[in-house]
Amino acid sequence: MSVHVEPEWVFTMGRNMQSEERCIAWTAEVMEQLRELSPDVVILARARKRSDYRKGNSDEWAPGLVESLEAALLDLSAISRQIVVIRDTPMLKIDLLKCLATEPECVAKSKDFDDRSEALVAAAKGTEFVKILDLRDMVCPGMECPALIGNIIVWRDFHHLTATYSRSITPVFLKRISPLISAH
Repeated sequence: MSVHVEPEWVFTMGRNMQSEERCIAWTAEVMEQLRELSPDVVILARARKRSDYRKGNSDEWAPGLVESLEAALLDLSAISRQIVVIRDTPMLKIDLLKCLATEPECVAKSKDFDDRSEALVAAAKGTEFVKILDLRDMVCPGMECPALIGNIIVWRDFHHLTATYSRSITPVFLKRISPLISAH
């Protein structure tokens, strides 16, 4: 199996298809490049957004969002028979880096982060062909999100992990993704 990584690809999936035409054109270009590559595996992640949820109801999806993501996953399944969705990290409500500057044992408790379900995960669960990889326990063990794990700063900001911490959990990532994909 060969690996081809394109960190600059932005794939516009989901509702809000009135988004800028260049985003839609870019997505079409990415899909065409994927068709040409014919990858063994497509690995996706999508950050949760406030606009994913119906206004006035923080737990209900915006109309048509999950369905449009399911359709996008179905389109991808024609390109690759193996699709893996990586669950999003929780969205912190406190600045752990600022906290860490004054408190070495700084931790975001469950009230301090948003860990609602994500639309892409809901769409993946609605299919038979998409696998889900969940690494949240590596960043928020026991539903607490520490600023440090093993003397490594975990969070770069409210939502992103540091590169150092990401590298440190690579063995776990590889161990967990391996059973979800098959070599050709």
